[in-house]
Amino acid sequence: SNARLQTEAESAKRDLLRLREEYSKYLVKSHEAKLAQAQQASEAMNDLERKNNRLQADLAATRRAFADYLTKSHEAKLEVMETSKATVDALRTELDEKNKLLDQLQADFAELKGSFGQYVEETDSLVESQGNDLRNARKALADIATAVSSFKPEKK
Repeated sequence: SNARLQTEAESAKRDLLRLREEYSKYLVKSHEAKLAQAQQASEAMNDLERKNNRLQADLAATRRAFADYLTKSHEAKLEVMETSKATVDALRTELDEKNKLLDQLQADFAELKGSFGQYVEETDSLVESQGNDLRNARKALADIATAVSSFKPEKK
């Protein structure tokens, strides 16, 4: 019975050593699995952080590009407004000059019209005066013609 107890004790001791060894292997494998899982999680976190950094950089670049676009768009609108204002000012100046020229031409035309009116009056007076002279000359010619036709020379 002592030998059996000793055999059982040795068997239990071997079982215990085997269990310890298996448990140690299990702990090592579990620890390695946890380390591998932690490593994978760390790599995934690093990947996500790199992706986040890229996205943040892209977002910052997009914001800069949009700000540049807004600035350039605003500058272009200001340039168009300035160009339009300059064009309107130039057109107003040109219109003012054309209006002055038109006023001068109208004044010149009024003066010319007055001159022509005076010329017409002088021409009418001249025609009337020459008409009287022509009527008087005709009357004189008619009187001479009458005198000539009534002249009868005497024969000697």
